[in-house]
Amino acid sequence: MKYPIEVNEKRTINRITLKQSFLDLLNAFNVERGLIYTLKLLFVHPGKIVRLYLAEGRYKIVNAFRLLILSTALSVFVMYLSGVDDFLLEFEKGFNEGFRDTQQGDSEYIGGLMQKIFFDQYNLFLWIAIPIYGIFAYLIFKIKQYNYAEHLVIQSFYICGLNVIAIVIFPLHHIMGQDPMFYSAFFLSLIYFFYFTIKVFETKKFGAIMKTVLLFFVSNFFYFLVLFFILGIFVGYEMAAAKG
Repeated sequence: MKYPIEVNEKRTINRITLKQSFLDLLNAFNVERGLIYTLKLLFVHPGKIVRLYLAEGRYKIVNAFRLLILSTALSVFVMYLSGVDDFLLEFEKGFNEGFRDTQQGDSEYIGGLMQKIFFDQYNLFLWIAIPIYGIFAYLIFKIKQYNYAEHLVIQSFYICGLNVIAIVIFPLHHIMGQDPMFYSAFFLSLIYFFYFTIKVFETKKFGAIMKTVLLFFVSNFFYFLVLFFILGIFVGYEMAAAKG
């Protein structure tokens, strides 16, 4: 059976030069395509970025998974650079002294260990949300033109938006303090979730907005169940290793 799409375009592969590298860099900051254009749509027209990426405008948008990896790496870098995890330093020093100096049932020890693991495996725990949010968005909205794989793309763009928020908010840690910074990040993320979901699925009616609320609570409920389950596995491994 012949593949239904025929590509007749001939491509010429040019050598990499400093000029070409410079032009490629400029293309990333093109306001009508590339990185800046993608970031602008993430916050101004998230519905448009999904429609472009899943249809004829994909060449204008940075690949969703490539942007996810880039934005996550940058958010982790900014997180450590800005020192938002300073509250873990005291625990980490004590942790190196060994599990034998603590009680197995010590909730403070367990809590500190979970925080340490969460920051060490931040990208893993962040990306776990993508398939979970994707499956419930697929089931709740039941929009026929989006299959589950496309819902994964949609949620990847959403996580990219969260990463951008983190990149902007984390450096304010030294200005506003740790707790206000985390509260600001939480409320901005909450607002972005509803804005992104409503714009992507074009939910303007009251019933459709209620679906967004349902998606928020159901997806986060199962996300945190999975999150704590995986955290429990990591904690058990770390405690067993410390005892041994």
